[in-house]
Parts: sequence; structure tokens; C-alpha cells
Amino acid sequence: MLMPCPLLRLVEKAEAETDLHLKKAYLEMAEGIRQHPDEWLWRTDWDIIRSEDGRVIGGLGFKNVPDASGRVEVGYGLDSAFRGHGFMGEALLALCDWAFSHKEVLSVIAEVEPGNAASVHVLQRAGFHSLSTTDNAWFVKERASV
Repeated sequence: MLMPCPLLRLVEKAEAETDLHLKKAYLEMAEGIRQHPDEWLWRTDWDIIRSEDGRVIGGLGFKNVPDASGRVEVGYGLDSAFRGHGFMGEALLALCDWAFSHKEVLSVIAEVEPGNAASVHVLQRAGFHSLSTTDNAWFVKERASV
């Protein structure tokens, strides 16, 4: 299950976070929500909640609102104990479905750090494809034609 983090929850996550990169990301999300409260669902972290026990096992979200070309970037992370069980793929599909429910969104993109084969696998299983045959750092999923 996905649950968007309201501003207060996002600030609490930032205060508790020990990873400086993630802490900075949460604080930037919170500032974006403060400046653009009507866009908060595009700017927050979405908790991935394991249905069997309600535990938050990871998160994902957009790095900004969709741009003028209808593209929006997604980022994600999962607690290591829960990797390899399909949780992230399921969450990514759900968040992409939500994004594509907004007519202005034509594609969702994701950047993968070099050597992160597991992340590439998650994206491919969720219907993303590489933007380049020589550099697999960027992946895209496009709105399905109707």
C-alpha cells in the first residue's frame, strides 16, 4: 500500500534520518510543499506500507511536478531486508498509474546509479526502458496509448 506523507510526517522523517543524502531530500521535499502546498502529492515521499503488518518498508516519490513536456522524474528506496520480494515493483507501478491518471503526464523517468542492476531490473519489470543503448543511467515509462 502507498501512503503520501503529509508535511509534518515528512519533517519527522527528516529529523530522524541519519543518511545525510536522504535527510537533505526530505528537507527539500518539505520546503517544496511549504512553497507549493497545492502540489504536495507531487513533492512528497510516499510510504510503502507492508499490508500484513502496517510496517513502512520504503518510499518513493516524484522529484518535482511534471515539466512542460509532460515528463516527471521518480526516485525510490527500499529497506534492504525487503529487497527482492517485488514490493518496489508493485509500488512503482501504483505510483506510475497515479501519475498517468493526470492528463498532463506523458512519461515517468528514473535515473539509476551505475552498477545498480537490481534497480534496473525493478524498472524493467515495471515497464520502463532505457533511453540510450550506450548509457543505461536513464529509464522512461511512457503513457500507454488508448
